[in-house]
Amino acid sequence: MKQLTLTLLCFASALLSAQGLSSKKETVTHSSKNIQKQNLHQSVQLETDRIFDKLVNIRRDFHENPELAGKEKQTQEKIKRYLLDLGLEVKTDLYGYGVVGILKGDQKGKKIAWRSDMDALPNDYPDPETFKSKIKGIQHGCGHDIHMAVGLGIAEVLSKNKKSLKGTVYFIFQPEEETFKGAKEMLDKGLLSIINPDEIYGLHVTAIPVGQIMVKPNEMFAYQKKIRVQKRQQS
Repeated sequence: MKQLTLTLLCFASALLSAQGLSSKKETVTHSSKNIQKQNLHQSVQLETDRIFDKLVNIRRDFHENPELAGKEKQTQEKIKRYLLDLGLEVKTDLYGYGVVGILKGDQKGKKIAWRSDMDALPNDYPDPETFKSKIKGIQHGCGHDIHMAVGLGIAEVLSKNKKSLKGTVYFIFQPEEETFKGAKEMLDKGLLSIINPDEIYGLHVTAIPVGQIMVKPNEMFAYQKKIRVQKRQQS
């Protein structure tokens, strides 16, 4: 879960620094801007530390109670309730069990989206964790439980710094990722015309040292795909 803290700090700090630092006077000095940035980063750090244990528990709850693609009903309810409690506008009527949370900053600015996937995998791989899945044959084996916890954490940190937030942040919780259906259906149903973001960000946790981030164009991670191997009859 160290990756969770790192992601919260990196994204929230960067967003607040880029979006939230504005002044009514154009004569603000470089020094005062640096002080503003430092104060914002400290606020993000303190808020992230404060909610860390809660986010760990949320992630473990998702991990223990996974739901397959197209069946993310309870997952949707948990996400919706969390975002509503933060004061965000929440939409759940776009496609399937998807959720979109909308956080409007107190100042005008860019529209940024953060995307997290929701569904689990149909498998029973050995899981050494004490909080392993309670649902036989279904597991969060691809990190979507952590992705959701990160998204909720960013939403909470930014909502607590709403006065410094310039612009609007959308939190897209996408169902049916493992079947390749959810993203396409959300787009076909008009997601981008409804929220119209300038930029969209997301992540996938993986086994690299904490503090490192990998990026590359096009596909990067493995996904599930079934193939059928049939023995050819010799003539």
